[in-house]
Amino acid sequence: MKTATHTAICRIAGPFVLLILLVSSCGTPPRPTTIGEQTSGRTTPATPSPTGRREEPEATATVTATSPSAEEIRLLERTSQAVCTGNSPESLNPAGAILVDGSSFSLTCVYAAGHATRIRIERYEDPETALSAFQSSLGGRTVEDFHGHPSTAWERAFPGPGSEGRTRTFQWQAGRWIVQVTSSDDTAYPISRDPREVSDIIYAEMIGMGFVEGD
Repeated sequence: MKTATHTAICRIAGPFVLLILLVSSCGTPPRPTTIGEQTSGRTTPATPSPTGRREEPEATATVTATSPSAEEIRLLERTSQAVCTGNSPESLNPAGAILVDGSSFSLTCVYAAGHATRIRIERYEDPETALSAFQSSLGGRTVEDFHGHPSTAWERAFPGPGSEGRTRTFQWQAGRWIVQVTSSDDTAYPISRDPREVSDIIYAEMIGMGFVEGD
């Protein structure tokens, strides 16, 4: 009787005991690691980038355009045809050399060693600013009229020991531009162009291209 009762109890309790044993053998399931928690000594970023790499802020470059326009460069190209070959068909650079530096541009014509004419044109924001800059550059020199625009001129000895040459400069302001023409000769014989004559050529081209109004 005892054996039959014991057997019946084992049959009823057996499945429950087996279930308890299985659960205890598995242990406590690991808690899932959330983003941002420490894992193996490394922290996972809370908002990873799509590429999996740390995103750095992009640097924005600042671009400032101050170069002369194509029309202003074309003005010197047209001027060079009349100025650079005007005195000598055997000029060292018949087409001249044009350089651009910010808001200014220049044309240099070399007729022979030690003899050259350089044109430099500076562009300003407006005519008032250009006139103010012209007046500030006078340094006590006399102001003359040039086709209804202010101008000034000066000469200096050509630099160098024993030189008999001269450097002649003619400068004027028209519209938003200041034009400076400098002719240099390292000998007493002037081969370079007269700065006033070159200025007349430039002024005529500026009128033709609509930079300034005529007289």
